[in-house]
Amino acid sequence: MEYDAVVYYCLDKPGAGPDELRPGDLVAKVGGKIFAFLGSGDAMGVKCGATRTRPGSGSSDTRRQ
Repeated sequence: MEYDAVVYYCLDKPGAGPDELRPGDLVAKVGGKIFAFLGSGDAMGVKCGATRTRPGSGSSDTRRQ
C-alpha cells in the first residue's frame, strides 16, 4: 500500500483528523487521541485493539472489559 493511500484510509475514518506532533510528523487522531503515527513517509505505526470490536488496551485505557 502506498503512503498516500494509508493516510487517506486513516483520515477517512469517522471523526478522524490530521495533526502534527513536530513539523513533518503527521499523526491521525480521533477524539484527541492518536491512533496512527504516519510520519513523513519513511515509517509509520498504528495502534489497534486485540479484536475489531475491542479498542486498544494500552496503559492509558482504563475501561474494564
